[in-house]
Amino acid sequence: MGVDYAEYWPGYGFSPAMFKCKAEAAPVYDVLFIGNPNYDIHRTRARILASMARLSDKYRVGIFYDIWHGEYARLLSSTRIVLNHSVRREMNLRAYEAAASGALLFMEESNLEIRDFLRDRQECVLYREDNVQELLSFYLENETLRAEIAEAGLARIQPESFHGHMKSLVKRLESLDFTRLQARPRALKGLTVSERCYRYGHWMTYTGSGITLAHAEFIKAIQSKMDQPEYWNAAAVVEALAALKVGELEHQQRVFKEAAENHWLNTLKIWPAHLLSWANLGFARLEFGFIQEGIDALYRAFELLTSKTEEMIFDEGCCFFVDSTFGNPTDFNVFRVEWERTVATHVGDSVRLSFELAGLLRWQCARRLGEALLAQDRAGDAKEMFARAIVSRPEMEYAYFGLARSLEKLGEKTLACVAYKEGLSRQPWNFPARGRLTELLIELGDQFGAACIEWDTSLLKKAVTPIEMRS
Repeated sequence: MGVDYAEYWPGYGFSPAMFKCKAEAAPVYDVLFIGNPNYDIHRTRARILASMARLSDKYRVGIFYDIWHGEYARLLSSTRIVLNHSVRREMNLRAYEAAASGALLFMEESNLEIRDFLRDRQECVLYREDNVQELLSFYLENETLRAEIAEAGLARIQPESFHGHMKSLVKRLESLDFTRLQARPRALKGLTVSERCYRYGHWMTYTGSGITLAHAEFIKAIQSKMDQPEYWNAAAVVEALAALKVGELEHQQRVFKEAAENHWLNTLKIWPAHLLSWANLGFARLEFGFIQEGIDALYRAFELLTSKTEEMIFDEGCCFFVDSTFGNPTDFNVFRVEWERTVATHVGDSVRLSFELAGLLRWQCARRLGEALLAQDRAGDAKEMFARAIVSRPEMEYAYFGLARSLEKLGEKTLACVAYKEGLSRQPWNFPARGRLTELLIELGDQFGAACIEWDTSLLKKAVTPIEMRS
């Protein structure tokens, strides 16, 4: 990246004025989680929270989001245990705030920074997905030990306030020789004009900096180097994103046809095997209501993915039109999140990265084909595509639920129940899927199985209901 000298500095901390231990107050909750409920971003967290929620028949469990400021601080100081699970395996804000509020902090064992601040089983508790429920039960049943570790964590975290961290930063900056940095090479200095414009445009597309500016950068890249289909594809992507913002569907469709689709079709005349253009054209057509045309484009993309994978090179710079299925905003959904997670996991290994990204794109194409085919009552074809999606990424839940719906339409209710259960084992918070599974089990005469699902569902729902609203 052009950085020849760097040091670690903890950018997070806590405010002692807001987060403090209130030992005299009786705890309202036994174990609490506050955080983002988006399970596309936090698939592992979703399963961990379900394990925690299943303790709500015995303990006062709370799972909340969109809690801020004074109410947030009050909740942290009125619970015995705060379960935390970071996004990037960092010592995040809540880790500081929970410990400073006097609660026993539970943090994922894979966290990269927690051990620099708090010691496991002495000032916090580190857990895994396979032991979190056992550890929660143990410390809730051993109050003396829980309180001792919480108190030790409270004492240890006091120097780690925002004020303390800023003082250490200023002190370190004052000791540095900044003349060494004057000749530091810049990260983009060695790039060509077209490469630099493309990177700027890609960054602007996915950071909210403005698709108009991004489009201008992609056009500059094309003008600088006309023979790169990735640049043409990227320009069409932002044109399709812009079309989504122009009002009614009929107007959106017209703008899409005149700009983005025309751009992709011209690209494919020159490069008929350009996979990204076929895939994006398919995703966008489905988004704008051109279903059969979208299916045709995605079948072509899927054919290329399965026949010429060894020729495809994927990296973090690929530009995609990400659809708005499942109620997610168009610019931030499961496909984009998983793409970024894959890039972060395999950075530095270009061969493995390209292989994994190809599998993810294959999953996305097959899953979107399955959804479109199912909407056309082509349940047999949809079943095949959902099955192919599962083969590509068996750990991701969406295709299982689509497969279950396809099997239902085909009258294969027993297999549909199996698919629903597989999906729920990966994403347990899908309440509509839970409801449909319960109905199917009753139709099949499995009253006991249905009762088990209903009981499990009741525990999850109880955990997300504020304690004062519980019956």
